[in-house]
Amino acid sequence: MKKIFYLGLAIMLLAACQSNQKQKAAESAADSIAASIDSALSDSSNTEEVMDKKLMGSYSGTLPCADCEGIKTELFIYLDNTYVLKETYLGKGDGKPFESTGKINTERGYDKDNDATVYVLNYDKPGQERYFVRFTNKGNKLVMLDKERKMIESKLNYSLDKL
Repeated sequence: MKKIFYLGLAIMLLAACQSNQKQKAAESAADSIAASIDSALSDSSNTEEVMDKKLMGSYSGTLPCADCEGIKTELFIYLDNTYVLKETYLGKGDGKPFESTGKINTERGYDKDNDATVYVLNYDKPGQERYFVRFTNKGNKLVMLDKERKMIESKLNYSLDKL
């Protein structure tokens, strides 16, 4: 990335030192090189990133909040075992979502449902894990678990619906 920056800087400096006619040619060359660089970047790193970021599932819902109207929650799970979690506090703050990303792990089986899937967000960061379970009979929902991987006993809704 630094090479691209320095290359672009050098081209702009050269273009600034040229006469009008030469400046136009240098700018044209700079634009062409910049387009080639952008194309190369988007073709290599972005293509790999997009290929790695194939969406496995996305879930959305409003989770309970102790001091606001609720937390609009969107969870995107990718095939490369990563996730993006967007949480927006409703009725509090500036309304901008808090976005977190990280690694995700899946585990098979929960309680009496041997085919349930437990999603462990940030499994590689002890103390920061978050847990969701998808039960076999509720394949379109994820239910949030507490820090001890137990169901949250409440009349409030702790589930996210599949989009």
